[in-house]
Amino acid sequence: LTDSTDVLNGTAGNDTFIAGTKGAAATLTGGDVVDGGAGTDTIELVSNVNMTAFASANVSNVEIVYGQASASGATLNTSLNSGVTQAWVKNANAVSYTHLRAHETCADLVCRLLLE
Repeated sequence: LTDSTDVLNGTAGNDTFIAGTKGAAATLTGGDVVDGGAGTDTIELVSNVNMTAFASANVSNVEIVYGQASASGATLNTSLNSGVTQAWVKNANAVSYTHLRAHETCADLVCRLLLE
């Protein structure tokens, strides 16, 4: 992604979208549209600013989210992105993760995060 508004459409295959930073600014913003299309698609969120921005960006048909936290206190909210089946967070001391699958309780979520 770029520091401008992006509209990205995936292919029928497995696509990977990368939200890096420009300086300290996020490249994933609320105006961005990312549609993974078919396949098992991934978005990589580099830095806390992109992890936070994920909740307000229009992301669909992306199944896997990788967040690489840049500091403690990272927030990753996937609750508005119904296609997400996996969320991974790396390099974080404390992370807030919001998204329970329909059949999960909070205990299931803790176990799943520990296993993943």
